[in-house]
Amino acid sequence: MPEPEHPDGLPQEPARVPRLRRVRLRRGAFDRPSLNAGLDQELNRPNFYSPTNLQAALTAGTITEAQIDEAAFRVARAAIAVGLFDHPMPATPAANSSTAAHLALAKQMAEEGSVLLQNNGSALPLTGKGLKIGHRADRVRHGHQRSQREDRLQLKRRTVGGLLE
Repeated sequence: MPEPEHPDGLPQEPARVPRLRRVRLRRGAFDRPSLNAGLDQELNRPNFYSPTNLQAALTAGTITEAQIDEAAFRVARAAIAVGLFDHPMPATPAANSSTAAHLALAKQMAEEGSVLLQNNGSALPLTGKGLKIGHRADRVRHGHQRSQREDRLQLKRRTVGGLLE
């Protein structure tokens, strides 16, 4: 059964969403279900999809070259669809943008783009109780990583219902 197409021509893959729960990677190892579930590339640096791990998986027969080719094709197709290759890279690098004038402009833009929070009516700090719900209600998180600042926030947690005092 072919996958449904998105209005912009890119494939939709809602059927794969439940399979993503089975994605599992171990440091220093490549895991075939991750590739099968649609994890086509690893961003930032290759911890799992490194050349060494991929070659080991190929040698062990865990994955095939065709699977790697298909994953690479999907990544390239998405890049082409958004126009990533429409303009060639310049033959020479751009001029240094860390000049005093550029740094001053960046600072000005940051200052002018900042929004300060006004404490109208002394609404802050919040007092009373709040309710955090969900499977991670017992954790304080900042960004995409676990916070190391939990102790400094001095939150007292009740063990039932995620209530914070």
